[in-house]
Amino acid sequence: MMILTSGAFSFRKHISRMLTTLRLEEPATLKDASLDEARWCLPFSYEVGEHRRGGRGLLIRFKPHPDDPTDLSGPGPLDWALKARYERADAGIASAASRGGMVSTNIISAPEVSLSDNSAASSTRASQPHGTRGGPGKEFSSPPERAPSDSHLELIFPFSNNSTLREQYQRFTSNQMRFGLLLEDLDTMAGDIAARHAGVSERVLLTASIDRISWLQDPNVGEVSLANNLRMAGQVVWAGRSSMEVMIELSHQAPGSRPDEWRFIGLAFFVLVARTLDRTAAAEVPALVPETQREKELFEQGKVHMQQRQQRRDSHWARRPPTSQEVALVHDLIRQQHLHKPTSHHHHHQHQEAVSMHRTVLQNCCLMHSQDRNVFDVIFGGHLLRLAYEHAFSTAALYAGGNPQR
Repeated sequence: MMILTSGAFSFRKHISRMLTTLRLEEPATLKDASLDEARWCLPFSYEVGEHRRGGRGLLIRFKPHPDDPTDLSGPGPLDWALKARYERADAGIASAASRGGMVSTNIISAPEVSLSDNSAASSTRASQPHGTRGGPGKEFSSPPERAPSDSHLELIFPFSNNSTLREQYQRFTSNQMRFGLLLEDLDTMAGDIAARHAGVSERVLLTASIDRISWLQDPNVGEVSLANNLRMAGQVVWAGRSSMEVMIELSHQAPGSRPDEWRFIGLAFFVLVARTLDRTAAAEVPALVPETQREKELFEQGKVHMQQRQQRRDSHWARRPPTSQEVALVHDLIRQQHLHKPTSHHHHHQHQEAVSMHRTVLQNCCLMHSQDRNVFDVIFGGHLLRLAYEHAFSTAALYAGGNPQR
């Protein structure tokens, strides 16, 4: 479940804090990933990000690992999860058949699932034991420690010259981006980065929380324009026993700019946890060993973020009883609602009739389909995040009577 937290500080202080936040340093050796390599360095995006599958123009750059497979026809990093999913589906079909139910014969079994354009290689991968790399019989286990740069990933969206990709992210008929879809991509990429650090063999990686998302509006165009290319770059900056903090930077590039000319526009911090396959206990992740001075500074910054999360958790209302002032406030709110006597006017309605809170309520019931699940057979958290953001946007639009801005 996604948890979006925000600090209680002024907008100006928030912007100042974001601008002074440490930035990532790009590793010296980055490789452009081919489509076959994409399923290794972007396991979650490759499966759930339909716009990234099939090679639609995205540039993927990653830092190679010594334990990366040389034989890409071997089993993929998430084949064990996909195989288990289809085994459960087959078991359900067999159970229905035993009860005399009608069963469709057009069912894809696990060995026939295609994970890339090469169906023959896909069949070979799915039929091999899970948890292997580089061919059958070779067991893979995560190293005891990794450097932060080992998990570095970059995604470049060439919106300026890819009309198909631009249309998929277009908000209505404008040239502005669907920010909810961008949040979904950020969540998926955070999972990919965590997978590069911890691996996904015999463990489940889950998004525990979104620590913060900071965004700068372009003074020239306001909202992020799809006329510019977009880059996401991130890596694990802090790791504990079973949790990891992932930092993702966003920047854009105007058409005609130099290839290395990127303008910083945002930051996102995700916290991911590793769990056992039955999700009943924590699974350990490799220790993070900073190598450069910047990595050490980011690691210390991650420690501070972890302490702040613990303080927020300990001070949460669910962990402490309400104070007398809070009890009195709730009582006043209930009494005022019961008497239908609004006590103040919203600043957007200074010259209009006050709007009661219950008139701003917007409810939506979404049925989750099989396409909305991730490879671990649970609802894809990034999809929930996008639905929540777009629902909030709709509520604000109904209240304000126009197109709201973030």
